[in-house]
Amino acid sequence: MKCVVERAIYDSNEAFESAHLVVVSFNGVVLLAGQVTNEALRDEAARVAGGIDKIRRVQNELEVGGPTSVLTRTGDAWITSKVKTRLLADEQIQGTRVKVLTENGIVYLMGLIPREEGDRAAEIARRVYGVQRIVKVFEYL
Repeated sequence: MKCVVERAIYDSNEAFESAHLVVVSFNGVVLLAGQVTNEALRDEAARVAGGIDKIRRVQNELEVGGPTSVLTRTGDAWITSKVKTRLLADEQIQGTRVKVLTENGIVYLMGLIPREEGDRAAEIARRVYGVQRIVKVFEYL
């Protein structure tokens, strides 16, 4: 589903070629993150994603601004790795049911889990160095 959404967004407007888009999907929920050059592109990306069959909800977290640097993206990958490792090591959470994405220091958590596990996952992520903010995109059981 991720590839379908991403391709549809890029095909909708050539201005997306200068954007940094990150698309993550889980259970019919699509998370849009990254950077676009203006508010109109931000809105268009959400509209295009929401118009695709089997998409139940779009969480639009796109920021208006220039793409992040390679150094920032490397740091984001490190944060994602640390958060995921800690979630997998925690015995109170089924870490395999949580998707983790970090974009510009913001950690996005997705999955279909009980609310207590979602709260615990957010607390674990919050303790990782470099995390600026946590956004929960969970669906709760």
